[in-house]
Amino acid sequence: MVLLAVLPIACGTRSPHVSDSCSYCNNKLPCPIHQLTTMTESSTQNDSLNPTPPPSSSHLAFSAATLSGMPHNHGSSSRALHDDPDNAAEVICEHYERYLQEDLAKNHVYISFENALQNILHVPSDWKSEGHEYQRIIKILRADNVFMKQKRDYLTLCRRKGTIEKSLYYHPQAELYNKALILINENCGEGRKKDELLLHFRVNHPTPIANGIFTGSHGLIPDLTGVFGAAKNETSFIWPMIVHVEEMKNTDATLDTGGDVPRAGKEGENDPLSKHYLSARKRTKTGAKDKVTPTSNKRKTSSFKSGPRKATRVSKKQAASTRPDEDFVPAYVTNKEPAEDKPTDNKSTAKTRLQCMRYLMELLEFSILRSHAFVTLVDRDQLQLVYADRSAIVTSSIINLRSEDEFDMFLAMLIAFQRLTPEQWGFLPLVDPSFSTSPRRIIPTPSRKTRKIPQSAAAIKKRDWLAGSVMQLQREGDSERTKLKLGGVIYNQPGIIGRGTCVVEASCEAPEEWKSHKLVVKASWPSRSRQSETTLLNLARNKADELLKQRKEERDRVQNQIKQLREEGNDIEAEKLSTSIQGLVEDDESHWALKHLPNILHSQDFCFNTERHPMPQENLALFFETAKYFTDRQFKYEERTLRVAVQEELLKLASLTAPSKHAQVFLDVLQCHRWLHEQPRVLHRDISAGNIMYRVIGGEIYGVLNDLDLASLREDVEKGTPTSSQRTGTPPYMAIELLQHRDAEMPPILHLYRHDLESLFYVILMFCTRYKFNFEKKSAKRRGRAPFDEWFDPGSSWESLARAKSVFVSETLNLSKKVHPTLKGFIPWLQVLLKTFQGGFTSKLQYGRDLEKYIKSLDPTRSVESGLPPVGVAARMFGEEEPPLPQTITKPADFDNETLGNHINYKTLIRKLWKFEGVGLQIRAID
Repeated sequence: MVLLAVLPIACGTRSPHVSDSCSYCNNKLPCPIHQLTTMTESSTQNDSLNPTPPPSSSHLAFSAATLSGMPHNHGSSSRALHDDPDNAAEVICEHYERYLQEDLAKNHVYISFENALQNILHVPSDWKSEGHEYQRIIKILRADNVFMKQKRDYLTLCRRKGTIEKSLYYHPQAELYNKALILINENCGEGRKKDELLLHFRVNHPTPIANGIFTGSHGLIPDLTGVFGAAKNETSFIWPMIVHVEEMKNTDATLDTGGDVPRAGKEGENDPLSKHYLSARKRTKTGAKDKVTPTSNKRKTSSFKSGPRKATRVSKKQAASTRPDEDFVPAYVTNKEPAEDKPTDNKSTAKTRLQCMRYLMELLEFSILRSHAFVTLVDRDQLQLVYADRSAIVTSSIINLRSEDEFDMFLAMLIAFQRLTPEQWGFLPLVDPSFSTSPRRIIPTPSRKTRKIPQSAAAIKKRDWLAGSVMQLQREGDSERTKLKLGGVIYNQPGIIGRGTCVVEASCEAPEEWKSHKLVVKASWPSRSRQSETTLLNLARNKADELLKQRKEERDRVQNQIKQLREEGNDIEAEKLSTSIQGLVEDDESHWALKHLPNILHSQDFCFNTERHPMPQENLALFFETAKYFTDRQFKYEERTLRVAVQEELLKLASLTAPSKHAQVFLDVLQCHRWLHEQPRVLHRDISAGNIMYRVIGGEIYGVLNDLDLASLREDVEKGTPTSSQRTGTPPYMAIELLQHRDAEMPPILHLYRHDLESLFYVILMFCTRYKFNFEKKSAKRRGRAPFDEWFDPGSSWESLARAKSVFVSETLNLSKKVHPTLKGFIPWLQVLLKTFQGGFTSKLQYGRDLEKYIKSLDPTRSVESGLPPVGVAARMFGEEEPPLPQTITKPADFDNETLGNHINYKTLIRKLWKFEGVGLQIRAID
């Protein structure tokens, strides 16, 4: 066994630069941690060494031209189940915790409750001024005896000494909310809502909400749910019907104080850090009246005893017998400074953060319907808002309902709740906003099995709940909107931060050119700065038309020459020229590459911020751009847009009836991918199983390289032009080097053409080893205990996935034992692909060794670990004469990192893959 330490690699003719630290973790070389997996030297067939790919590829030669981020996303929305979507296992909360934590670590920001009111709930900045509409309604609420009694009863319950069962808070809180919302609605004048759109809170516990990401025993159970009034009498609910969620705690140690996240505010404002939330409060026994003493924000030891605590049940009679002390003053409104400046959020806070993230992920699950959502987090008599959209997670500071000023802020929040439009709640106007009020309005069509309309939301299948809904789009040049009838959900990418792609079946009666196609609608939230898939495809079409025109001109020129030769009697030369133009232009007069690209019929970007419906995304973008930060860490809000595309439906590989047809699809994709790279100069950057599909034209199968959402122009990649700060990829299929450079703290690495070829290799590998096919039934199922299960483990880290792939590439494997018998024809393909990549990684490793020997030969006393430059470099720096090189060691030739020493390129792969089971496949590429 040999341990391998990897050196940085120079590329092309650029001067090599040598680092004295591991580019994986910055340890001194040789790195004791990332000396890659052991490698056997026993195998000598075809390759002298079995390679272990380095833990990081050369970043040295690309220091002047690197892309700021890689095509993968640390956001949760990249973590769709990448394997076998038709037979996905039950998703449990723990699978997503790692990714939600990454979202919190990178995209979480803390602001004051006042700023949350203004920027998220659209409360006017002057709402506190005398005579303002908000103040008029607040006075009406405070004058209502029933409402104020409900407030006093709830606050009395909150001040009970000891631990009270949490469920006792639910009904008093819901009654307080609903009474306030009814009063607000009755006194809003022109702003009054119809009852069916009036928010109504109901106690949800202990019923899981149906049709979510987390299902079965792992379904989420919010304490209180807010729904529109038309749905308040329903007996069961699905997540698309939920307008708002409230989570309640009774620990006095749960809310987020903002001590460990970026905190932002306006110029001249104080730090929103909630210093006094965890202040010790003296609670009284029933009927007792204690003197209020100054409090400190230090936590009482008794409040944090580990282990379960016995719950104290309080009857309604006991709860009503006590009233809150009239002279109670919260710690944060006293003049006494807290003893601690920065409260530290504890494990309970971290756990509650994740719980809120799960709720928000469920609310945002179908991006075609929801742009943002927020959750109210309550701990007894204290409260904060948690908001999320596709770019940020925003938590407000904490308010206390005992403080009169902050109770007014609570009432302002409820007034805003009553005034928000469905769009401002996050429901997109593409679909009828009233869709969330009743399950029968969501699915007006009968069930496929029972042929009856479902009687409850629980009967609605997750795939079918959008069926029957109508989406309206505006085509350019059309006076009326185009209506699309939606069908089943084909694919949905759950998550918070990121694109959140959703693909749905659709049908359309008009226009005529759409009726001949089976359609799908794809909705996603890319960065506004990212070029759309339609733009890149238009570049490809324009290039194809240009090449087709050139070929036609060449054909016409040669045909005229042939005619002239025949007229001169030179039939032999004429026949030679006639043979040379065969295939220049196909019979259908279209370019070959267009048959292998998606056909997008319509694409439209939506911006919902209008004077009538201002949206929080626009408000937050402006707020964070001009904000003052109270922490070393700052936050950059990435503006996104909803992009909806209508395109021809493509077919899944599972529906093919023979392995040879699968092989032709893979070869088509290889050729199309190369053409995109060379002609319109577009790099796909997200080769995965879900992006390889096919279509049938004239009875012939054509492989299609789908989904160019993450594709980039080569010029942008090479120049390091920044695109989206969150890039979704498909980790099981990503190249090893890209997985290793996963974090923003890691040295950036250029996404190369060969990285996509490596992804294609993994797609073919997973296809052949993880599925069993029934070609007669046109179906495929994942094998039980399938090979490479660790690559698809939702809980695995980027490091472990990169390590698992490194081990695979470094070993000598008999892949025939892993391939399912129905796909044994792919075994020669897999063996030759594995050896090709092994040869490339071995060459790179050997170059690193040779470069190390050369550097040491310049100064035998200098080690790579010393951190000093080579003697020759130091001599040139000080103007001294450079010492001669030893005669025995020569400088290694520059290594071509883009092809791993000319091992990984298109010509190599097309020569090795153009035959399947001894029969030649079709070569489409003619330019």
